[in-house]
Amino acid sequence: MSMGARAVAAVVGVTLVWVLACSVHAQDPSKLGTRMLVVPFVGSSTHQLEQEQVEVAPGQWVPNGSSKSFYPDARKDMEGSFEKGQKSGHWSYWFANGRVEAEGNYVDGLPEGPWTFSRENGRVAQQGSFSHGKSSGEWSYSSLQTGKPTARGSFVDGLQNGEWTYWDGDDHKIEQGSFDHGKKSGEWTTWYPSGKTESRGSWADGVRTGTWTTWNDDGSEAGKGDYVAGQRNGAWTFGQKSGLPAQSGSFEHGVEVGRWTIFDASGKKAQEGTYVDGLANGPWSAWYGNDKKAAEGDYASGRAQGSWTYWNEDGSVRVRTQYADGRATDKR
Repeated sequence: MSMGARAVAAVVGVTLVWVLACSVHAQDPSKLGTRMLVVPFVGSSTHQLEQEQVEVAPGQWVPNGSSKSFYPDARKDMEGSFEKGQKSGHWSYWFANGRVEAEGNYVDGLPEGPWTFSRENGRVAQQGSFSHGKSSGEWSYSSLQTGKPTARGSFVDGLQNGEWTYWDGDDHKIEQGSFDHGKKSGEWTTWYPSGKTESRGSWADGVRTGTWTTWNDDGSEAGKGDYVAGQRNGAWTFGQKSGLPAQSGSFEHGVEVGRWTIFDASGKKAQEGTYVDGLANGPWSAWYGNDKKAAEGDYASGRAQGSWTYWNEDGSVRVRTQYADGRATDKR
């Protein structure tokens, strides 16, 4: 939802500094007066500015009246008016290819009322209104490739507020929910391009909270659990596209803790062990699909530690290995 950098700089009132590199026609400098300034931009002899100015103090000139700048091929770059140094009235900006980049009005140097921003291909990028230089009321955003909607919602005092809807630029709704003074709030839902729900849960003060559920693109549940202050907390379950379990366990402050179980593609238990602060810690075991044990040993801070035993699928011992900080030190 970003504008072109040049249009943004112009609209929000960033002062552009030009080096004066040609003659200036003015009244006697000992008297206050007006002048028409005609200068090239730095580094170019033809990219030109034409600007009316007024002398507000001896030797101190500010833009007042019409102001135009041109590309090297004499096409307009921007055009508008100043009132004692501040942009005022209608302003227009153009790309080098002649297409309109942005247009709207200024009051006291700040964008005011409806503005439209477009792309070099002529498609509208975004449209909406300003109030005292801040986005206000409904704004809409469109895709560069298709020109179709990508977002629509309202601003209050420059912050997103109320319901917002997002699309993928091809008429598929992908996200919807509300903002409260620039922060996500209340229930939000996301969708796959197919229209099936991808996730649903609540936000408070810009962070996830409460129970969240996610789904795979086939409609099966992908994950479910709670958020506290934007972090996963408590028991969570994760599922495969087949609808069978993938893994389950608990989080604390966003990291895995306690006992976790991992399942294979057939839904059988494949691994089980404990986490401490997001790292495997303590005894872990693994199983083959025939329910025979495949491995068993301990972790310490995420690294294999001490004696580990590995079995063949028929239940016979394959090897016993000693580990120190995750490195094998002896095999038998």
